[in-house]
Amino acid sequence: MALVTGAAGGIGAAVVRRMEAQGYAVAAVDRREHSSRRLVAELEHEGHRAIHYGADVSDGDMVERVVSKVERGLGGITAVVNVAGVLHHGTTSKFPAEQWHELFAVNALGVFDICRAVSSRMASRGHGSIVTVGSDAVAFLGSPGA
Repeated sequence: MALVTGAAGGIGAAVVRRMEAQGYAVAAVDRREHSSRRLVAELEHEGHRAIHYGADVSDGDMVERVVSKVERGLGGITAVVNVAGVLHHGTTSKFPAEQWHELFAVNALGVFDICRAVSSRMASRGHGSIVTVGSDAVAFLGSPGA
């Protein structure tokens, strides 16, 4: 059983498809409910199976609830792929604090909360894998005017 965050985005959807093709039951987790449901409908139309779970990984309590719900509905999670992420651009002097907080809430704390929620469950079962997808979108290129 695999759980994929950011499932409605391009990379997340590709990961959902790949995990499903490898035989995993997949919990497609995304805060963009409409896009995630559309992905699940497309997979069902193609003869595949994934279940949509709406959740915002920036909400630690919500993460714990969705992990519990996934395990009750689909069984023990043995694979997690953290794909959820946000990227905001702007000059430092004018960058909104709300966007800065969202970057950390999703990209850092969201990953931490998912890992915390699943790792103890995986450890008690004696197996499991967690993969986190990162982006080099701004790691190697400066942003002019920042």
